Amino acid sequence: MGHGYLLAFAGVLINYIKRNDETDPLYSAHHSYMISTFWWTLLWAVLAIPLYVLLWIPGAAAHFVVGLWYLYRCIRGWLRFNDNRDPR
Repeated sequence: MGHGYLLAFAGVLINYIKRNDETDPLYSAHHSYMISTFWWTLLWAVLAIPLYVLLWIPGAAAHFVVGLWYLYRCIRGWLRFNDNRDPR
């Protein structure tokens, strides 16, 4: 397992723990946003695995797109958090 996966897993655990401690709805919404980002990314990454079996290039392209989507969600969430705005 790569370091990126370990960091993402650690991040989702921290979000689950911190979300329960939050009283501010904005912070709680951001924790929920990051949790859903993690699980949707995991789902799409797993669904893209069979593409590697068929042909390598479509599988790599699918995982690249999933990675870009994950990065987009993280950056978008961070920017909205920085502006004290709801993540959605």
